[in-house]
Amino acid sequence: MERERPKAPAKRIIAARERLESERRELEAARARYQEIIDRGAEALSRYDREIAYGGNDEMARAGTLALLYNQIAWRKGRIACLEGGHSRSTSRTR
Repeated sequence: MERERPKAPAKRIIAARERLESERRELEAARARYQEIIDRGAEALSRYDREIAYGGNDEMARAGTLALLYNQIAWRKGRIACLEGGHSRSTSRTR
């Protein structure tokens, strides 16, 4: 993530804040999708997921999708923690 940040300190702070907000939105979307699949099961999945990706096995489609979403949620939480840590370090330098 360090390579993606601008060099100028002011632009760096703005970019970090924007990235943090984006990650938080994406985390909430993944959590909502995860909960939707928990509540509705395979009915919440697309035809492609159910019939093609998982060969018509609805239980495997549900389990596989939940596993992928769980990993996305964990990954986003890690990115948020990293961004929050980097943001607090970059703002403390400018104070």
